[in-house]
Amino acid sequence: MSRIRDMIGLDGKDLMIHIGATVLLVVIGHELNVDDGTIPRLIGAASAILLGLRIFVARRARPETPSTGGQVELEELDDRLYELEQERARLLELEERVDFAERLLVSKQEAPPRVEKPK
Repeated sequence: MSRIRDMIGLDGKDLMIHIGATVLLVVIGHELNVDDGTIPRLIGAASAILLGLRIFVARRARPETPSTGGQVELEELDDRLYELEQERARLLELEERVDFAERLLVSKQEAPPRVEKPK
């Protein structure tokens, strides 16, 4: 039903009430008017004009809100940013480990060989 509200500005229940009232008035007008059916046609035309006015007023009164598509894109960007932050933290940890391993290798190469005491 929110798709209907997004398209025309009226709630689906509102639209169904309007249509139901129009049908009821057309049937009553048809029963009252036995000659050429002018009253039901006038009721239908008046209902269409009234519905158009209601849609116009409802759309103008509705506050402008960002589309849901923009909200979804924003949430996806937030998720991606979080993932990138996690990957960056992991990369920094790996860089620290590589630096430590390099220092360890260099220190072993520079250390003089150990001579064991003869027994």
